[in-house]
Amino acid sequence: MLEGVLDGVVDSVFASDRDFRYLCVSPSAARLIGTTPEKLIGRTWEEVHGAALIKPWKDLARQLIETRQPLRYEAA
Repeated sequence: MLEGVLDGVVDSVFASDRDFRYLCVSPSAARLIGTTPEKLIGRTWEEVHGAALIKPWKDLARQLIETRQPLRYEAA
């Protein structure tokens, strides 16, 4: 059922675990980086994007997890 929802979402959506391993990825999110959801599932953010690029995003995600408060961030 979740896969059907993700397939219908226009926005880029993904979920990851506390180790920053992709659990589910919408097709639009995968297209942004030139791959498919199947190739992302189970891989870590670092494996996909590189440690240097992903560090600021991991910091934001940790803040979200620790505070459990809504966080809005838009990349330019």
